[in-house]
Amino acid sequence: MKNILITTSIIVLTLLSACSNKTESPTDQNLIIDLEIKNMKLIPEIINVVEKSNLTLNIESDTNGSLHFHGYNIEFKISKDIINTLDITVNATGSFPIALHYSEKSDGHTNHNHDSNSKQAHNHGSHDDGDHGESVIGKLIVNPK
Repeated sequence: MKNILITTSIIVLTLLSACSNKTESPTDQNLIIDLEIKNMKLIPEIINVVEKSNLTLNIESDTNGSLHFHGYNIEFKISKDIINTLDITVNATGSFPIALHYSEKSDGHTNHNHDSNSKQAHNHGSHDDGDHGESVIGKLIVNPK
């Protein structure tokens, strides 16, 4: 009889602890990631992280322009031959293209409209209209916790 009582108590305690609400939230990840843009390629090409991570991206590039993180609506100006640092927190999960907007002019990125309803809208594949270009060079993958 005593063994049954002990076994029942252990089962009840296990069930109670499994069903209790934890008030502590998991610690967010803080990641420092070094990236390089060389010959119009992102190295590494894929950034794979977990949602709620705080990212510090150190980006070295051999071209002037800007990086556009689709889905996050972040466009970050980069200058060649220096370390460009971007701090972001990734909250949305999924797979997001990273595009390089580059300019063949010396003054940097040419502004353009990202509105798909605009007559000036463009696709995000590789192209060059003479003054500027855009190329999808990588991917940000944000996995659920």
